[in-house]
Amino acid sequence: MKHVCRAACVRDMCKWHTEQEWEEFARSLFALGEGARAAAAGERSANVGAVLMYWMCFAHHGKKHGIVVSAADGEDGGTDMKVATEGGWELAHNLLLQALSDWSAKKKDSDRWCAAVLGAFATRTPELLLRLPWCEQIRSSRNTYVKRMQVQLLSDKVLRPLSPEAWSRSPLPAEFVELCADLLKESIDPTKDTSQSQRQKVRFEALKALTSTLRLGASKFKGRSEAAPQLVTGDAANRVAEHVKKVRDALPGKRGPVYQLCCQALRELKPAGGAASSGGTARSDVEKKAGQEAQSKKRPSQEAVAKVGDTGVKPPEKKHKSEKGAKQFFETM
Repeated sequence: MKHVCRAACVRDMCKWHTEQEWEEFARSLFALGEGARAAAAGERSANVGAVLMYWMCFAHHGKKHGIVVSAADGEDGGTDMKVATEGGWELAHNLLLQALSDWSAKKKDSDRWCAAVLGAFATRTPELLLRLPWCEQIRSSRNTYVKRMQVQLLSDKVLRPLSPEAWSRSPLPAEFVELCADLLKESIDPTKDTSQSQRQKVRFEALKALTSTLRLGASKFKGRSEAAPQLVTGDAANRVAEHVKKVRDALPGKRGPVYQLCCQALRELKPAGGAASSGGTARSDVEKKAGQEAQSKKRPSQEAVAKVGDTGVKPPEKKHKSEKGAKQFFETM
């Protein structure tokens, strides 16, 4: 399936059927994947079926709009990213929108299938998924596990492989940062009926995605003439930093992965101006003060040094231990 999903292959195979036939094949396969029998087949069958549905949607797009294989891809090249962004893919957009909506709803049989479909398109044409209302669906989702999986997929498979041009054009990265801040706010809300372990897992995924997104903006434009667009500035950045600080202060101890992610997220945000830092080296005033206090405790005070110098008393010299096997070692025994 991976070989036949290439643009050069789909360009020839899309002539086998008409547009209506390709659409019927894709929709019937999507309905079959949401059933209970497909859910009982396991994850492997869901992944194979998702790739097959992607191939059908690609063939429908090729039959309707045509496929142009770039010179860099060659005759055996992969799917051209320009084909996915310039237009078309109406069938794929409708099915992806339905998959995201069903994944956010309480449908246990279709969770694995919807995740596999979105993952198949994200691996091959991630820019197609930028058109979907990710933030609205994640906020409306009531299942905590599904919400965490959606945040992870959006951060790792959709935003990470984007080109710098698509990153600067799309408003999704900035909206995703706001979404992560809202998830952190919900995790410390006492009115929410969720367990402590679920709250901790949501905090971990939200902080991990927030830190990764803030760093991606600077890494994608590294070495380029244009500067990286700032995802959050002004009051919005201050609000995100405030939610991160509240999560950090609510932790029982200053250790663990969640605490470390809080510190990393605060380093990516400027404490004074509130804008995202380009290098990620800015530190908050609280962290600087804590570091100075720790160094002052390790170093002896000037009064103690002066007191030892006035008395003239030298500290006792350390006795060197005799090595094992030497003559002195056996004499001491």
